[in-house]
Amino acid sequence: MELNFASALLAIVVFQLFLIAFFLFSNRKGKRQSNFLLGTFFLMVGISMLDMWLSVHGLYIHYARFAFLDDGFILALGPVILLYTRTIMYDDYSVSRSSLAHFIPFLIITAYFVLVSFTPSPEEQKQMIEDVQNFKLPPILNLVGISFYIHSLVYLFLSFREVRSYSDRIREEYSSTDRMNIEWLDFTIKSLGVLILLAIINAIIPYSSSRAFGPLVTLAFIGFLFYFANRVILKGLMQPNLFNGISSINSQKYSSSSLTNEERASYKDKLSTRMKTDKPYLDPDLTINQLAETIEVSARTLSQVINQSYQKSFFDFINTYRVEEAKKLFDSSQDEKMTIQEVMYQSGFNSKSSFNTFFKKVTGMTPSEYKNSLK
Repeated sequence: MELNFASALLAIVVFQLFLIAFFLFSNRKGKRQSNFLLGTFFLMVGISMLDMWLSVHGLYIHYARFAFLDDGFILALGPVILLYTRTIMYDDYSVSRSSLAHFIPFLIITAYFVLVSFTPSPEEQKQMIEDVQNFKLPPILNLVGISFYIHSLVYLFLSFREVRSYSDRIREEYSSTDRMNIEWLDFTIKSLGVLILLAIINAIIPYSSSRAFGPLVTLAFIGFLFYFANRVILKGLMQPNLFNGISSINSQKYSSSSLTNEERASYKDKLSTRMKTDKPYLDPDLTINQLAETIEVSARTLSQVINQSYQKSFFDFINTYRVEEAKKLFDSSQDEKMTIQEVMYQSGFNSKSSFNTFFKKVTGMTPSEYKNSLK
């Protein structure tokens, strides 16, 4: 790679990654542990990209012993993202000493690369650099490198599963998920998966008959990394309160519940009466704990009553009432100037996207389509 567009873009990406890492390390808002983990992630990625830039410009020929020191970083990136995911989602989660076991492969491989970097003679080190740049390494070493990327993919899958589990659980405990929006974290994990897949292709293609496409794959990798850093990370960093988190202790399982059918029916009647008379669903921040207090039951019991009696999550149960309230407002409104946004707020929603999505889910029409159908 000469000093061309791809090289210049890579240099910009390196600068951005270091800038983001610096911001996270110095940022005092939010959870320090989360900031430190994410900052460490971007610092390591930044160093790896700087290594790539130095390598393609042949600068390691004169400093060969430093060329392989960061090659084990890929084994740390997956664990860092998994721990970051847990700390950002759960208020009561903290990285423990036992969590450090995830980094054992990284420490072993890094120690090995330190020995490889400083044990051979300078001439042997330069020869190793040339073999890497000319793709003359034994195939087995390339396979080992690909296994490092697969290691990261496994951790990304575990992180993705944590996010999916978190998403399901907040729907059981909150009537509005806007303040705990995890879409950007979900997208971040998926984006990292794409980057790792591109890195795997980039590692394989020089040893295949499609070597001519190597520069194109490299450009795709750098371009996507540039997009990733600008589209997701900077936006997320500017919204430190995006995650309120829920306690990882809470669990909504009923296998050991002693609730009888008669009790469940009684609580269902009390819940129905409360929903009709007090309309608690008009509070956009209503939680299952708050609603449970009004009918004098535990949040666990109320969740079981809603799940088993209505076959709905708490989120869906509350928003169904909100949609019905919105329909009443549309039907009874004599003021044609009443906007959809006013109906949205008066019915308990606080997000236009959530209002549109759930309204259409219940009625089969968007709010605007429903309003127009009444004319």
